[in-house]
Amino acid sequence: MAALLLGSVLIAVPTIALSAVTMPARVQYSYVEPMFSTRVIGLLASNPEEGRGKEAKLSVYVDRVVYSIRKPKHFDVVAYDPLPAKQGTGAGEGGVAVYGKTSMFSWREEDQLVGRIVGLPGDSVELLQGKLRINGRLWAEPYIPAEFQTSVSMPPTHLGTAEYLILSDNRHLLEAKKDDWIVNRDRITGRVLVHKWPIGWAIFSPSAFLHAYPLD
Repeated sequence: MAALLLGSVLIAVPTIALSAVTMPARVQYSYVEPMFSTRVIGLLASNPEEGRGKEAKLSVYVDRVVYSIRKPKHFDVVAYDPLPAKQGTGAGEGGVAVYGKTSMFSWREEDQLVGRIVGLPGDSVELLQGKLRINGRLWAEPYIPAEFQTSVSMPPTHLGTAEYLILSDNRHLLEAKKDDWIVNRDRITGRVLVHKWPIGWAIFSPSAFLHAYPLD
């Protein structure tokens, strides 16, 4: 009996601790489509009736404490607030996101955007025919499946002291949408949890676990 009770406590403690630092956020499918396995899209949709539609909203889990301990890093996958002017202004956007820094002690499950940090404050970043350069250095991005790569170019962008360049792994959004990709620090709400174990291998596509590396 003692062993059973102790085992229950040992299981419950990390579970409670994890739930205290992670919270769900709703994200439009097109922003995270390259990351997720198609097998689980219907399960992750916040509204099951939406199915696999491009405008479906998925629930992702966000670590809301990590950036209180350290600064965001290159290639972190993060959730961030839309600008106020973009909140619920068009068909399929829905919801209203909280604008500004979200406290780790309070949270509302609202619509968020998700992308990967490719530029930190002070960086100069550009896309040349789809190829990423950070401070003049060329980087490979193996986490982007071939069908989500494009030859789009973006002129060199010099980031300010609190600015981050965040791009979706679905690079078609750079052509199809006019969203802002330069994000102030206070709009970043946390890091999206993308872990292979224990069950991430069944949720995410294999490419989601790959890492960028320099080519020169």
